Amino acid sequence: DNGSKSSTFVFVSYGDTGANLQLVVDTTLGESNNPAEYPDFPFGSLVPSGHKIELLGILASDVGPAANVTGTYSMTQYLKLMRGREVLFDEDHNGLLYYNPQQDPPGAVNLIGEGYSPGGNFTQCDIKQPLMFDPPLTFLEGEELSVIWHIANDGTTGVVISQALQEVGMILKLSPI
Repeated sequence: DNGSKSSTFVFVSYGDTGANLQLVVDTTLGESNNPAEYPDFPFGSLVPSGHKIELLGILASDVGPAANVTGTYSMTQYLKLMRGREVLFDEDHNGLLYYNPQQDPPGAVNLIGEGYSPGGNFTQCDIKQPLMFDPPLTFLEGEELSVIWHIANDGTTGVVISQALQEVGMILKLSPI
């Protein structure tokens, strides 16, 4: 994979919602943060014609912003993956748990990867390994995958979750059909 004569390509596709999150509960990540030569799938785009994409894993962190205080808060709760109208991995239709319920963070710092989640970003801020799928999920040309953050908040003002904090990476393998 990824060699100069290879027909398959393994890469990480990064995306976010394109805006800060605060009071919106469910928001689709529809903005790709990759260069133009990479497919935008799954962030606002379908699998390219003549190809299939395998979802190998997810790089994502549960987040609680530094500005959270008792009574005024926003935090990640679920990362929902939808294939068509089907919510993957959860018969209750919530999504994967990426919950960071902490308020009043010590030292007023962003809490990244300090909550409950099945995987992480494997960075200096979130040392959890990515969530990997065995076998991978396969998407054929023209199929879509919606990636949606479900945010818990105080219901009145909330706290901003920036684009940088909400970014998700999808570990993908692109192959010709």
